[in-house]
Amino acid sequence: MKHRTIYLGMILLSIFSSNGQTMQNEERVLKGPYLGQKPPGMTPELFAPGVVSSGMNESSLVYTPDLREIYFDVTHITHQYTAIVCMKRQGGIWQRHEVAPFSGEFMDSSSFIDGDNQKLFFCSNRPYKKNHDKQDFDLWYVERNNKGWSEPINLGSHINSDKIDVNPCVTKNGTLYFASNRDEGMGGHDIFKSFFIDGLYQTPENLGAPINTSDFESSPYISPDESYIIFNVFVRSNSDRNSGLHISYKTDEGLWSKLIYMGDTINMGGPSMFAHVSPDGKYLFFTSQNVPYLPYAGEALNYAELKAMLTGPQNGSGDIYWVDAKIIDELRSRE
Repeated sequence: MKHRTIYLGMILLSIFSSNGQTMQNEERVLKGPYLGQKPPGMTPELFAPGVVSSGMNESSLVYTPDLREIYFDVTHITHQYTAIVCMKRQGGIWQRHEVAPFSGEFMDSSSFIDGDNQKLFFCSNRPYKKNHDKQDFDLWYVERNNKGWSEPINLGSHINSDKIDVNPCVTKNGTLYFASNRDEGMGGHDIFKSFFIDGLYQTPENLGAPINTSDFESSPYISPDESYIIFNVFVRSNSDRNSGLHISYKTDEGLWSKLIYMGDTINMGGPSMFAHVSPDGKYLFFTSQNVPYLPYAGEALNYAELKAMLTGPQNGSGDIYWVDAKIIDELRSRE
């Protein structure tokens, strides 16, 4: 009964605190770069319950380099609709959630903001041109201007294929990494990169082994200096590997090391995905559909308890978690 009461109290608090938030004029004023949240240790914690992790299907959270804006995906449970949502910190206080000005009409997801805070990359199934019927997922970007963000710009046919191209990530020197199931792959989805030379993206290259396999690799996060890569692997049923987030480190010879499964601490209750390290290097964010336990097993529920369990965070939809980024250095010892 004690665990039931604690769990219900936490979920109800997250629901009530998320309703109608202005972030500024109501009881709960959120300040600081991480929405006033207590920093996690080496065990992942739910990020901003009731604010970011609300019970909806949230994923793929990223910060701007100045830590004043966050962008994350909100997806319909059937995955037939995804929008990019943003929150901004003004005068030290986080403001109300908004759908990003370039999103909301099509299926948009997987934001990534470059180190200069001038471009936001994302993927979308929007048509390449007006009245164009091509609507597979392509890579797009928007640029900062005096009104906020420009109209979306397609990266072009030399980057995008006639297959699925998703999950963009850009390094400090401009190299673009992304996932695709294009014909040059090794199995399902693979991870590709495109060098940025003289202001132009070059023909994408498959990263090859050991990063790509006959399984499904996706959602890459590359450290700004390209010293490590974290990505999701969906393993086929006949594989002896685990699905979930894996990491590989760049060797002294400039090659990728063997893949390291990031463990059940990160891939808790099932495979996690959409890793992203905060711009200050302190925290690793990722997405999980973890349901820690069923607190009401064998007990009758009243309506408030039922609503709390079904609509609060950790109900089986996607939630955002964070953990101390020191875990990245700890995993290096397993090479």
